[in-house]
Amino acid sequence: MSQYPPYPPQSPPPQGQYPPYPPQSPPPQGQYAPYPPQTPGASPVPQLPPAIYQQAASYQLGAPLQVYKPNAWSVYVLPVAALLIVLLPLLGLPSDGPASAILAFLILIIVLIIAIIGFISGFNLKVYTFAEGLVRAKGSKIDVIRWDQVEAVWQKIIKHRRYGIPIYTSYLYTVRRRDGTTFKFTGSLQAIKYLGETIQQEVTRRQLPLAIAAYNSGAPVSFEPFVVDKQGISHNRVPIPWHQIDRVGLNRGWVLVYMMGSMLGRFRTRVWRVPNLMVFMQLADYARKQTGRV
Repeated sequence: MSQYPPYPPQSPPPQGQYPPYPPQSPPPQGQYAPYPPQTPGASPVPQLPPAIYQQAASYQLGAPLQVYKPNAWSVYVLPVAALLIVLLPLLGLPSDGPASAILAFLILIIVLIIAIIGFISGFNLKVYTFAEGLVRAKGSKIDVIRWDQVEAVWQKIIKHRRYGIPIYTSYLYTVRRRDGTTFKFTGSLQAIKYLGETIQQEVTRRQLPLAIAAYNSGAPVSFEPFVVDKQGISHNRVPIPWHQIDRVGLNRGWVLVYMMGSMLGRFRTRVWRVPNLMVFMQLADYARKQTGRV
């Protein structure tokens, strides 16, 4: 089952120059408005490094917007805190036997490995957002993602609690380009929540019209495990016709398809399993209105 057609390929601009940034037109009613120029927690782009500037110009990314830097909390503070959490209780362990020493050593090694992985994943990582895409830079490795070349976005947001008390929220946004390359963006970056929202909104703004066009042509539009078509919504190949669907909603990390006259979701799937979640939600709402289900 094919997805909506890709955008036409872009031609590079004159060497070393940014292409003129096209003026923003108001979004269709009920869709996203342009993303604000300043993002809380992120930094405005003062001056692009030459390598970033060159890549942005080559891929016609347009005006630079924000830079997302490593999150000092996750890169430095959390590994140290993890070590302290493990080491402090170990100070009270009896030291008269080899078993205690071996146990303490193994725990310390495990925590060190976790801390090193966390440090490496976030150290020297920066993400630059532009009007038409983003640049991910980690050391000398630079990757470019144009918004119109994104095939799918997944989001996984978990609120961690202890004894019912919220401790922290973890974020994971997975982006797959049309060439199959996958990138992950986590809390190792500052303001990851806003970066994730930017990715979702920009991809939705470009893919929703294509999804609506595919739906109107009669083609099924896949958001595995969901499929939207003229007949209704299918989940794992089990269909529900539009006249039986009340709405599609989100609740506590679940995507729910509600039946008419029922408070319970007929279909339910974890949010993190659904690609292009915002496109799916808005396409389902559009289709319901087209069939008279408002």
